[in-house]
Formats: sequence, structure tokens, C-alpha cells
Amino acid sequence: MPNKRSRAERAQIFLPFDSLRGFTSYILNKEKSIVVPKELMSDACDVLNRKIYQVKVGKMIQIIYYHQQNYVKLEGMVSMIDLEYSHTLKIVDQLIDISTIIEIKGEEIDE
Repeated sequence: MPNKRSRAERAQIFLPFDSLRGFTSYILNKEKSIVVPKELMSDACDVLNRKIYQVKVGKMIQIIYYHQQNYVKLEGMVSMIDLEYSHTLKIVDQLIDISTIIEIKGEEIDE
């Protein structure tokens, strides 16, 4: 009588075989497009600077900033802002360099 295998053992025969472990993720990473950071015009920088000074700890904001060759949209509560020394903004637990921000929106921020 032939060897009795469970259904899971028989199904394992048909699983795909990854002979080059990690190659698929390498290819996917290579497919990502690199985005060049935008340079804001002086009037846009002035508007953004005015908005940054309106940001307060404990308020909900939405920002778009440049991170790892791509633009990221983040929404959350401001937990820390340092405009004098480190020029950083912390939304929940994400620390962001203010110089990478290109857009800020919030309830109490003038458009």
C-alpha cells in the first residue's frame, strides 16, 4: 500500500520554489522610481514658513515631506516642534526635518 500523506504534505509539493532567495524583493526595490526633491519658489517658501510658525503642539496637521527619495503624506498630532535648534517637527513618533516639508495643512493654520 502506498505511503499515506496528509493533504498539507501533498500540497507542499506544488508550492513555488524560490531558488534565488531575496531576488524578488531586490527586483521590486529596483523598480521603485526615484523622485527628485522640489525646490520651492521664494513666495511659496514664505507661505510655508508662516504656516510652520502657526503649528502648535497637540494640534492635528497634515504634511507632505521628502523622505528616502519619495514624497510622504503624513497626518497626525504634533507632539514636538523645535524651530530654533534642531529645526524638527515630530508628529506622533515620526521626527521630520522641517527643511523637507513642502506642504502643511491644519485646522488652525491659515491657507
